Amino acid sequence: MKKIVFALLCLLAVAFMFSCGEKTLEKETFTVSFDSDGGTDVESQEVEPGEQAEEPEDPEKENHEFLGWYLKNKKYNFKKAVESDITLKAKWEPIEYEVRFNSDGGTMLEPVSVVGGESLERPNDPTKENYTFVGWFLDGEEYDFSTPVTEDVTLTAKWEEVVIPDDEIFTKMQSVLLLGQSNMVGIGDPLTVEKISDERLYMMRDDTWQQMHEPLHTNTPRAGIGIGASFGKAFVETFDCKLGLIPAAEGATSLADWAVGGRLYNEAIRLAKIAQKNSEICAILWHQGEGNQNTRDYADQFKVIINAMIKDLGLDKEKIVIITGELYGTRGDNVHTQQLNYIGKSYKNYGVASSDGLTTIDVDTHFDAPSLRVFGYRYFDIFYNCITGKNYEFDDNPESYRTAPERDDGEITTFDFEDMAEASLYANALCGNGKIYSSNYSGNAPGIVKVEKHSTYGKYLVIGNAYDETNKKYTSTYVNAEHLIAPSSVVVIEAKFMLGADSASAANILMLYNSDLSAMYQSIYMAENGDIYSLSKDDLRGDKIGKITADSWTSIRVIMDLENNVKDIYVDDELVVRAAKISMSDTSNVTLDLNRLVQFVPGNATGTIMLDDYKCYLYADSIAPGK
Repeated sequence: MKKIVFALLCLLAVAFMFSCGEKTLEKETFTVSFDSDGGTDVESQEVEPGEQAEEPEDPEKENHEFLGWYLKNKKYNFKKAVESDITLKAKWEPIEYEVRFNSDGGTMLEPVSVVGGESLERPNDPTKENYTFVGWFLDGEEYDFSTPVTEDVTLTAKWEEVVIPDDEIFTKMQSVLLLGQSNMVGIGDPLTVEKISDERLYMMRDDTWQQMHEPLHTNTPRAGIGIGASFGKAFVETFDCKLGLIPAAEGATSLADWAVGGRLYNEAIRLAKIAQKNSEICAILWHQGEGNQNTRDYADQFKVIINAMIKDLGLDKEKIVIITGELYGTRGDNVHTQQLNYIGKSYKNYGVASSDGLTTIDVDTHFDAPSLRVFGYRYFDIFYNCITGKNYEFDDNPESYRTAPERDDGEITTFDFEDMAEASLYANALCGNGKIYSSNYSGNAPGIVKVEKHSTYGKYLVIGNAYDETNKKYTSTYVNAEHLIAPSSVVVIEAKFMLGADSASAANILMLYNSDLSAMYQSIYMAENGDIYSLSKDDLRGDKIGKITADSWTSIRVIMDLENNVKDIYVDDELVVRAAKISMSDTSNVTLDLNRLVQFVPGNATGTIMLDDYKCYLYADSIAPGK
């Protein structure tokens, strides 16, 4: 029995051992699982013992960057053999997106980093002068700051302009510097445009503010209509505030004359500082370049001058408006205009006034009065645009501003000189004792006829005609206006002239002088061949303006504006000289008593020169009644 039991136990043992050996021989696998931690699902892998798991494609998770698979906080090495079941976990890092801000001219904001999926915190609103901030916009729609950020974005500021009425822009008196040379001074004929006056418009004169009147400048004998007055008119009418014009330009000056520390620069600074005591300088108007039209470093020289002025006057470079103007279109090779445009790269508020369509009183330099009116408005248009972003509306045609002089009817004296004998008798009768002497062209008044006694017959004007009956020729003709011509007068002299067949005389014609010869206001010089030229003091001869012949009468008219020291000359009704200087003397400082308006003063008194249809007109307050 024991043997049977032992045998059974042996069989069971053998069976058990066989069973265990079979299990050991079976192939075993391990499971590798993937936990994507919110990312896309990744299938698990069955890996045989001793083999490696295959690295799957990276999972994806919104707004996160995949860093790798980790086992027990250590990045898993897929080259390592799998020895048991494992679970790998994905590791992620949130993505940060950059939000940029385009403030569109407002205060700058720095870019902001935002974790993907989170919303952007609204920044402080930017600011922009004269604008109200509306909001931040993306693709034309206002941005919702509760929206999760999922990409790089740029938000753009939207603004609404604050429209300030023009008459509220300036709250205190403004002032403007007028700098440059002759066209800023202006030599336009005051009689060809309407006067400009406004109680809000002032000028710096004798170191104080005075009501503005033209000419603004007093340092140029021919000063007349310039750029400043129409600029000022547009300014006060637009902004309804007081404006002071600071005239500091001077004719025939170059950039070198305006050098920092020089006379012109220092005087401009001095006047500007006086103006700053009760005004705010808002603009610098500059017109210069006739003497520097081909200066290729004009812009650099100009900036040195203006930058020094800005510093010396404590001006804000970001606010001050700087305006320059082109020369007349035919001058130079446009170097000057190119240089003016270069200047604009250095200043925020800058512009160049165009000279297109403007006309001159001479060949190619000085603009006439109607053009200077337009030029002033063009300067203001640039200023207005710099201040408001808008354009100033005005009539840009110079001819619209040209007017015929408005004069009251003056005293008119005429005489027909065709009857030479009658003319001589008439002169004798009006001159009292009838004695008219020729000075024989000697002494201090060559060619001037002297009278022994002036008329007391109550006539305002007396015609004296010295005609040599023996030699049948004129020695002189003149009008005597005793104590009657005021410095503010406008005097018009006109007559017809024709050479006699035997004429060989040079002569001064249609001129004015006073009795002590302290002022001689010459008009026209006639050469011996009849060519005529405009004259100023000391017989300074200008360009040829016409010719007197023996074939027909030549009509000549001279308009003398004594107050402004300028004259116009017409030959056969054509304007040949406009706003020329009457005299080198300052007419406002001359006592014009015992004046003679001379029609003809011959030089060598040879031959015959005929005069006809003489007229003399005095306008405004020219004649003092009761004298």
